[in-house]
Amino acid sequence: YKPESALTAGSPALLLAHQLGERGHKVIHKDIFVDGEFDRPDEPRVYVIGTKHSIHATCRFAPGSVVLDPHGYMPDQQGVIVIRVGRKR
Repeated sequence: YKPESALTAGSPALLLAHQLGERGHKVIHKDIFVDGEFDRPDEPRVYVIGTKHSIHATCRFAPGSVVLDPHGYMPDQQGVIVIRVGRKR
């Protein structure tokens, strides 16, 4: 919610996770500042970058993954679709 902090009160990303979960989607939400280190799955997934932590720009995703980036700062990766929401390609 707030870059480089563990603040989650009022987080739009957590609201999205809750709404997707209510609709039957399996949602795993991780925040390095809240949950600590986490492992990257080897299989493709859909990722939503909910907080503009600078560390996210260095994350590597499994080929075939889709990354939704509303902040527009994620670099392109081979075999990964990065969608910079609200920005031209």
